[in-house]
Amino acid sequence: MNKLFSKLIPFLFIGSLCACSSYLDMSTTTFYQDDMPLNGSIHVKANDSDINSSLEFSHYKTQIEIKLAEKGYTIASESGASMIALVSYGIEYAQASVSTNKQPNMTTSVGIGRSSRGRHASVGISSANTMNSATVLSTDYSRYIHIKLLPNSTENATSLYEGKVRSKGRCADINAVFPKMLFALFVQFPGISGQTQEIEIEGKEHC
Repeated sequence: MNKLFSKLIPFLFIGSLCACSSYLDMSTTTFYQDDMPLNGSIHVKANDSDINSSLEFSHYKTQIEIKLAEKGYTIASESGASMIALVSYGIEYAQASVSTNKQPNMTTSVGIGRSSRGRHASVGISSANTMNSATVLSTDYSRYIHIKLLPNSTENATSLYEGKVRSKGRCADINAVFPKMLFALFVQFPGISGQTQEIEIEGKEHC
């Protein structure tokens, strides 16, 4: 018995992993110029200047810098960079939906009867299948990360690259999916200009 149980353990473990796996759906869209530099010095900053010094943006900025460095860029100060990466992120919109879940419910009734003289008893058992329904209210949030690369030369410089990744889910906290979304945006960087790609990333939302 112990030997049989020891042989089953690996299969049970694999089965538990399969049962827990899930995927996040992403869509990425990129546009860029033909002469877009694929290396050089770059500085990452928030498109919203009010959050540039926030701890939240500092957390996300580090993750973006790592991805840019992996692609061949050199992270630099704003004054010493040849390019600027402007970053924005957040929740685009929320969409509420109503659904009805139905589950089967079996009910069993037992009846006991007696004859007119009280000498004999009879037992009757009947069962019926019914459906229980419950109304479920849910909200899907459209989360996004947008990165724009600009030359660090003039105020009204034309974009060299614009990339946007979107993810829909039940979690309104973008921090729960930011690393996965960033991975989707950079997995084929810079990608195909003018095309939107649908990507599935293995993982879960952790609100």
